[in-house]
Amino acid sequence: MIERPMGTPIVRAPLFPTNTELANAMRAFDGEPVKQIRDTFTAIWEQTGTPQNPVDWSDPDTWIVERLTGDLRTIAQKIWNESRKTLNPRHAYGCYLFINRTRLLGQIGGNYRLSGRGKLFLSHDETVLRELDASEGIPKVLSLVAERSPCKRGDILLAWSDYLKAVSRFSTEATFKETLRRRLANLVERGLIAREGNSYAITDAGLNWLKRFSESSETRVTSAVPSSKRTTVAQAAHAHNEEQLVAFRARLMALEPA
Repeated sequence: MIERPMGTPIVRAPLFPTNTELANAMRAFDGEPVKQIRDTFTAIWEQTGTPQNPVDWSDPDTWIVERLTGDLRTIAQKIWNESRKTLNPRHAYGCYLFINRTRLLGQIGGNYRLSGRGKLFLSHDETVLRELDASEGIPKVLSLVAERSPCKRGDILLAWSDYLKAVSRFSTEATFKETLRRRLANLVERGLIAREGNSYAITDAGLNWLKRFSESSETRVTSAVPSSKRTTVAQAAHAHNEEQLVAFRARLMALEPA
């Protein structure tokens, strides 16, 4: 039995968004009444349907007009339109929860306002990004992929599950799978991990970002940060894989008829 640590757990967001989704939501919420944002998600949630009678949310241009009215419709349309129709309001609830918990938006007079911390996030400030990543287990995911590149999600799921048992409040197989899936999606979007089919591999940018955690002494999430030695091993493994790929391609070219 792995005992969980006391204090604030690591990996707290079950609906972990990509950074682009988060930035789009922050811009859409900025200046809007907090209550209206909350009521919009409540109204959407109340219409989710059942497994026997599912509701189609695939076309926001249609369902926003059909299912929402007044200010709630306006909020949903703002989320959809200001993200250039990439963030479906039906799937923006994870952004809402994350923004509130991490204080990326402040509240003034009952309205959301972009905080200094939020502005730093939108400007890709490394300190803020590293802090958010560390609190959500991103260094661990990078480390697991780096040590096994290329790998499938199932190849790292057991190690990720054991990690969550030790540092988080998640305890079911479904949440282990979903938290990993969402964090891999975040890293792929940022170019820190490359995906080809069902396989994932660390990129040079991902190795450099991972190394920043191993070198940093400022992060408080020590159990999420791989050691410098492990990072070096991962870098060596990545370089070896690249060398083998180049050699393999050279052999294929040598076999081609002149």
